[in-house]
Amino acid sequence: MSSIIHQAQPSDSRGTRTREISYLILVLVPPTVLTALLTFGILGEWFAERQVQQRVAALLRDGEPIGNASMTASFDQSTTKATSHGWKEIIAAADGVGAKFGEVDLHLDDVDGVVPPGEEWIAAPFVNAYASESTVIVDAIERLADSDDKVWMPLLFDGYQTRLPEIQDARTVTRLLIREFRDAYHVDDHRRAIRALKLLQRTAQAFDWDSGLIVELVHVAIQSVQRGMIRESLRHDFWTADDLSELREILSKKDDLDNDWRKMVSAERATILAFLRIAESGNLESGSELDGAVVAPFGLSPVHQFYLLDTYAKYQNAAGGDEFEVSLRLERLSDAHQKRGADSTLSLTSIPFANAGAHALNYVMPAWQAVAYALVRRETERRWVLTAVAIKQFKLQEQRWPENLKELTLVGLSPADWHVTPTETFGYRIEQDNQSVKLWSIDIAKQQLDGQLIPRTPYSESQPEYGSLDSVEVQIR
Repeated sequence: MSSIIHQAQPSDSRGTRTREISYLILVLVPPTVLTALLTFGILGEWFAERQVQQRVAALLRDGEPIGNASMTASFDQSTTKATSHGWKEIIAAADGVGAKFGEVDLHLDDVDGVVPPGEEWIAAPFVNAYASESTVIVDAIERLADSDDKVWMPLLFDGYQTRLPEIQDARTVTRLLIREFRDAYHVDDHRRAIRALKLLQRTAQAFDWDSGLIVELVHVAIQSVQRGMIRESLRHDFWTADDLSELREILSKKDDLDNDWRKMVSAERATILAFLRIAESGNLESGSELDGAVVAPFGLSPVHQFYLLDTYAKYQNAAGGDEFEVSLRLERLSDAHQKRGADSTLSLTSIPFANAGAHALNYVMPAWQAVAYALVRRETERRWVLTAVAIKQFKLQEQRWPENLKELTLVGLSPADWHVTPTETFGYRIEQDNQSVKLWSIDIAKQQLDGQLIPRTPYSESQPEYGSLDSVEVQIR
């Protein structure tokens, strides 16, 4: 019996040690793992914070705006106060004319568009009265048109709280010049019509501030209005050979997509840095108090701050090359951002509801791909309308329609002007009655047809369900 007991003791001892080891593992492993994770997280945050500081310091060295103070300085440097008073008076007077016509003013744009001389137009008395009231204002705009400078206005930069009423005022001037053009066109006043188009271009330049996405989109909208009226005017036999030469000159300047894109992303980044208190929190820009808005008590963690700066750097560097290349790069960046999601920027030390997490980035990240589409459409539209004007020039010069777009070299157009991409041209067809031609473009947001960007036949035939055709198809007479 004694021997059996003595033989059992080692086995019991081993079992006890096993249980003790298991217990120690259960007790020690979780805090050890937690400590390791916290250590890893703290080191990650420390490393990310160093990278953020380096990135912000690099932006400062490069002269990039990083907050409200530097945005203000950049705006003051790129604009002039010499024409500020004149533009303020013009805006106030344009507002006054609009107020005088009240509800009628709001609906004038919806009536018939551009109507040629001699054709009945129900809105003619109202548009003519509006234009008559605006004569002094248009003359004042013309006096300011000699300067290519961007006009200074008293903007207060305050992160996402920045208000831009002045850029909306540019729309008021645009509306007035639209009325001026439509009236001049209808009463067969070629000089006034050309002048209105030139002043629209000057207005777009005056308010083309490098202050972010909204400003750039307003600039694009004014350009689109101008080009849309030129395009619509070609539906009628209105312009003389000299007029068409002036239209060619208006449309000849290509926008600098690379420069516009980089400055727009730079301004948006500065707005977000001010909003999230990233740059100025380290007194890197100035010694002033923190500005912007708090999105959480402890703000955005350094890991997320670095992700934000890194993402903006990638978007800014997407510029370069033609418009479609930029659009494709941005599409890939957008897809990558969506696939990575919040997990890719997981901060191990962030406190839920106290630190702003990755979801906050989605609220402050603009829809860059949609903006890129707008910029691509701007340049495509410029070449499209330029080609349409050249076709009309060819008709007056050669007394026939061009057999194909290649013949437009006879009126000085280059092949790049009638190409949508390096391999595809705008659609073109002489109508059966030989009295008109059709020229169609592309909406890059639409699905390709038969593997081509440009459909083989006009949209009115290939896609009757397309909707409004004004933005993709024009008939030239």
